[in-house]
Amino acid sequence: MGRFRIACHLILFWNLPNEGRQEIVLEEAFASVARAGYEGVEGVQVASADDLVEKAVLARKYGLQIVNTGAPDNDTRFKYNVTLGNRASGLRELTKRPFGAPQRFRSHLTDEQWQRVADELRPVARRAVELGVKPFHHSHMGQVIETVQDARRLLGLVPELTLLFDCGHLAAAGSDPRDALRDPALRTRIGHVHLKDTWVGEGKPAPGHGTDERYWHFEELGRGNVGTDFAALLSDLDATGYDGWVSVEQDRPTAHEPEEAARLNREFLKRLGY
Repeated sequence: MGRFRIACHLILFWNLPNEGRQEIVLEEAFASVARAGYEGVEGVQVASADDLVEKAVLARKYGLQIVNTGAPDNDTRFKYNVTLGNRASGLRELTKRPFGAPQRFRSHLTDEQWQRVADELRPVARRAVELGVKPFHHSHMGQVIETVQDARRLLGLVPELTLLFDCGHLAAAGSDPRDALRDPALRTRIGHVHLKDTWVGEGKPAPGHGTDERYWHFEELGRGNVGTDFAALLSDLDATGYDGWVSVEQDRPTAHEPEEAARLNREFLKRLGY
């Protein structure tokens, strides 16, 4: 069941409560992810081409593939992902302020601002296609794509672009993530997936993300409060024909230590047949 492969995002191992971002021992993280039953790992920081080779070899020691690695510029990022054998690659994501929109959550871009975003992304997306990878932009709070409507708008303006379908951020923005998977304009334009569960509340969280009035954080799969039906969502994703990576991304551990959280998230998906 399911043609896609499951990866673990290492952000789970970085952000420990009340301690900020931690320096992780990469080999220990790879070992933990492999023991939990993942096939890939995302969020591996790469400093150079030589560093990429060393880390890719280390990942393979544990039977893992590095997924969607980053780089300081788009061209290098695309080439790194081609080298790793990835069929898709993220690009440097755009926030709203450079295009004249307020840098606040769920603010709206004007038609002219959308055109400016599209004009910036078109040559970048074409370059990725030339290099042999599908370029994708994250659906993420605070960036130009927050909602399903935003994704429909931008992908309609940039034909080569695909969507990093992040169900957690779409839910935090007030969208039903499944709408993207049922939308004829989007369902065949999924370039990568971040699977996460969202908890939304009122007041200021610690830790969390948001404003004084509304906030969200990301939980272990099955522990959110927005009602995401992961069995139905993954069935919808499978029905689109998507056969790429699904990366489980929990921004920080909540109820368990990172290794245990990674294991529980993987077991949750196995119970659903993935």
